Amino acid sequence: MRLRRTALVVIVALVGITAVVGMAMATGGLGRVSAPTPVTVGPVMHDAGSGPLSTHLEGRSDQVLALDPVNAGKTFSVATPLCVLTGGPVTLTGAGPLDTLGTSSDWTFLGAKLQVTPPGGAEAFLGTDGFPPTTPDGELSDVEGSVVSSPCAEDSAGRTDALLGFSSSKDSHGGGWTSTRIDYRQGGKQYALVVHDTWVLCGTAAASVSECASYASAP
Repeated sequence: MRLRRTALVVIVALVGITAVVGMAMATGGLGRVSAPTPVTVGPVMHDAGSGPLSTHLEGRSDQVLALDPVNAGKTFSVATPLCVLTGGPVTLTGAGPLDTLGTSSDWTFLGAKLQVTPPGGAEAFLGTDGFPPTTPDGELSDVEGSVVSSPCAEDSAGRTDALLGFSSSKDSHGGGWTSTRIDYRQGGKQYALVVHDTWVLCGTAAASVSECASYASAP
């Protein structure tokens, strides 16, 4: 959408009974104006169960996984199960942490992959070793440009997971994310699914996560 501004200038000069009226339009005529500034419309953001793309978490997306600080220095794949709730297949355009804890010196986001597991494959998981996983359950592909078509109502259709890569330094103070964002497109419209899963390495940077309370003495 473009905003267009129009200026109307009226000049009246009375000479006897003669009046001269002039108009200057911002789009041309007597004046010159700068080009209008385009307005950028962002994606439609929604939670699970409120848009075309959702999760297999029965309408909820609030799982919490708090890692023992002894896992500092390791790399993991964090899984978010995806399915189509309405409107047919969607094309993914990106995925990554949204709300985070800690700093870049404590942990790093390594990127995202899509894993498609056939019916009867391994059970769903929240996190596994390595990124990409050292023993993937199904076919892996880059998130951007991948298509999700599995209906949420059909568990027999197999499983589709967005895998987010997480690594931390050996002297990490903890941290991670408390929500993720999955960007996608359906029918020419851009959306962003917000998933409120928490994935953190416990430590002082993750002290706000109650599940880390038992690791209060961590650095």
